[in-house]
Amino acid sequence: MNGLIKKIFNRKLTPHALWNAASVAIRLIASYFSNKIVVWYLGPAGTAITEQARNFLDSIRGLVTLGINEGVINYSSVYSDRPKRLVNFLASVYRLIMYSAFIIMFLMLILAPQITDYLFQNPKYTFIIYIIAFFVPLYAYQIILLAVLNGLQQYRQISVFNALIHITGMILTALLVINLKYTGALLGITLTPVVVMGILIFQVGKDKKFLLWEPFQYITNNNHKNNFKRLFPYIIMAFVAAVIIPVGNILIRNLIIDFYGPAGKIQAGYWDAIRKISSFAMMFISPLFGMFYLPQLANIKTGQQWRKLISEMIKYIYLPFTFLLLTVFIFRHYFTLFIFSREYEPINQLYLWQFSGDILKILALLIAYKMWTDRTVNLFVFSELSFWIIYYIFSYYLIDIKGVKGVIQANIIAGFYYLIIMITAFRKTLFR
Repeated sequence: MNGLIKKIFNRKLTPHALWNAASVAIRLIASYFSNKIVVWYLGPAGTAITEQARNFLDSIRGLVTLGINEGVINYSSVYSDRPKRLVNFLASVYRLIMYSAFIIMFLMLILAPQITDYLFQNPKYTFIIYIIAFFVPLYAYQIILLAVLNGLQQYRQISVFNALIHITGMILTALLVINLKYTGALLGITLTPVVVMGILIFQVGKDKKFLLWEPFQYITNNNHKNNFKRLFPYIIMAFVAAVIIPVGNILIRNLIIDFYGPAGKIQAGYWDAIRKISSFAMMFISPLFGMFYLPQLANIKTGQQWRKLISEMIKYIYLPFTFLLLTVFIFRHYFTLFIFSREYEPINQLYLWQFSGDILKILALLIAYKMWTDRTVNLFVFSELSFWIIYYIFSYYLIDIKGVKGVIQANIIAGFYYLIIMITAFRKTLFR
């Protein structure tokens, strides 16, 4: 046993992998019950409206943090043995976040009615936008603290927090949905991070108390220029990803809603439902990219080493993941009933197309992660923007022919295009 598998199972990484596995298991269980509650009480339309809110919140969280998570993780790791340098770096981070938080809060408060109309087509939910605006700084602080813990390799704390946030979200969602229906579902999404923030502060305060208050002592200093320069490539790349993905999902969801008219939210709910099943499967593979593949990719020196790494990923992770999707596809009728209900049976005809897109996506990511280690900003921005443009254009035309199935087929076309772009961009390293 060598290569990737040896690294995964050695003594150093095994505890981290086990904590992550436990966290994923709890997340799956909590997500399942949260989803079931929405399905039972709100149906497909409820699935659509909650995903709309979740995508919007993800977009705001990406905007306010300027997408610098990867940079914070990287430099927190570099400065892990230099607390004063880490504090100075975090002071620069918080200064950036402070500027972005006030700008976003101001814009949201002014544009709340327009945002509500676009997202929910119902003015009674405007107060949800005001709540999100009010808590924007707290959302940002939570994300940065988690990134710092990740960089300091505090995997146990991160796993515990992720498990608690999903358990809390499940309980909060259940209580609010049962009593307030659609309004409760939206409140559950926006308030869960707020409720669990105290848990995160308590965890950090036990071992890394200086992280909670020392950076703010240096936030008004004028020596942040070098740190801003270090973060700039990460800001551009992660900012684009953090904003484009949820915004792209919102645009396509609205395309479905507008196309089907009165039945639009139900059809959008089917689209979100099949993607949710896909996201459950992705929980098993996504952490492996961040914990194992990316760190190894950052240290390779030659194309031969990269090809060997990709070969190991395909053999030990990609192929088992494909087998997992095949198994879910074979028993798709049972999965639909287990995760959702008979009301969602129309999604059974969507599994093949959704999973085909997932298989293409993972294969492309094996190459695309090189953009992060090489910090190829222009390629990253071009590939992400063009992917979503192609996805939307083909969705626009195919929905008129095949309905929701056409939208998912458009994702396959865009995924194939993205894979070709990655192969073309890194062909010299891949094939030499």
